Formats: sequence, C-alpha cells, structure tokens
Amino acid sequence: MSDTELVLLAAAALAGALLAAVWCRWRAARELAALQARLQMSEMARHALLDRSDQARLQIGQLTKALADAHRIARGSHAVQPPAPEPVAAEPPPDLLLQGRSPPQAFADTQVLDRERPGTAGSLSPTVKRA
Repeated sequence: MSDTELVLLAAAALAGALLAAVWCRWRAARELAALQARLQMSEMARHALLDRSDQARLQIGQLTKALADAHRIARGSHAVQPPAPEPVAAEPPPDLLLQGRSPPQAFADTQVLDRERPGTAGSLSPTVKRA
C-alpha cells in the first residue's frame, strides 16, 4: 500500500469514528431530554399530591373541631331534651309491590357434575360411542 492510501484509510476511519460519536451523543441527549420531561411531570404530580394532602389535613382538622363542638353542644343540651322517639317503619302500599314476579333466586342455576358415571348429563369426560 502506498502512503496516500494509508492516509485516506486513516482519514476514513477517523471520520467514521467521529460520525458514530456524534450519533451516540445525539441519541443519548434525546433520551436524557425524554427522561427529564418525565421527571418534571412526576415532580409536578408529587407537588400537587402534597398540596392536596395538606388541604385534606386542614379539612380533617376543621371537621374534628366541628365534631367536638357538636358533641359538646349535644352533651349540654341532652340533659334538657328527652330522647326522640324511634320512627315506626311503614309497609309500602300494595300497588307499589310488583305483582306476578317470582321471588329472586338465591343460588345459581347449576347442574351437579357426576364424576362416577361417565355419559350422564353432568359428567366431566364425554363418552365416545364406538360402533
């Protein structure tokens, strides 16, 4: 080989290596940008979740305070008022009842499998009739 061919071969190898390095860097930068976007979305969701949990804690505190106040008021006024009578359950009028319907079934309509006798309606293995 002549010196010119060796120089051209070395230049081609160098250009190929440079091209491969640029391609790898471009692909890695693209993947890193996608991962960065996913991380940002995850962080936004986490912050929103923290805000909602803080709001829920405040609401729970307010409800606990309101419940304690209601219990305190009920204890103070309970001694003065007699207990309320229990309501009597009334039967529904007969015209509201569905006439002509059978009562609902509590069990599924199934057939018992007979493992002992092959060839019956519920056997697990069908019988083959041979002529």
